[in-house]
Amino acid sequence: MLYNGEPIGEDCDTCPIREAELCYPSMCYDTEPPCSFSEYDNIEAQDYIKECREAERRREAWEDKQIKSAKLKAEKNAIANKRRKEAKWHVYKETEEIKRLNKRIDANEKLLSLADSLATAINITNEMFGYSERKQIVPNSQLQTEIDTYRKRIQELESIKKEKLNALRRNRKRS
Repeated sequence: MLYNGEPIGEDCDTCPIREAELCYPSMCYDTEPPCSFSEYDNIEAQDYIKECREAERRREAWEDKQIKSAKLKAEKNAIANKRRKEAKWHVYKETEEIKRLNKRIDANEKLLSLADSLATAINITNEMFGYSERKQIVPNSQLQTEIDTYRKRIQELESIKKEKLNALRRNRKRS
């Protein structure tokens, strides 16, 4: 390393790199005072300091850009979360009714399944004992018609829900 055209001596106290606070303990060795810059032997110390300062500025600009993009991303996520919550509450009544109807459908299907299982058990028992009587589930029972009615209502609620969400999106675009 050169300083004003002259090699830097063995005294670290007069080194311009140390004065610029660019000298780190890992660079200094007892065997090669003041420091071990083997790839910078023919470079002026002031040029090296300028290179280091420029690299530092680039690094700070990159970090600022990363912080700015993270902040922007967080803001976008906050806006998206707010919109999702708003949409959720906008169709809350329909969503709750759909859940309630789905629970009723499940309960009715379980009842139909139980009735079918009981009929099968009775038929197997009658067959074992030689009785000719057989039980069957009526295909279009009251429970089945209820299930069909609930499913139609769910489809209606889904379309209402979709229309409300589309209207909400259109209102957002206008404002």
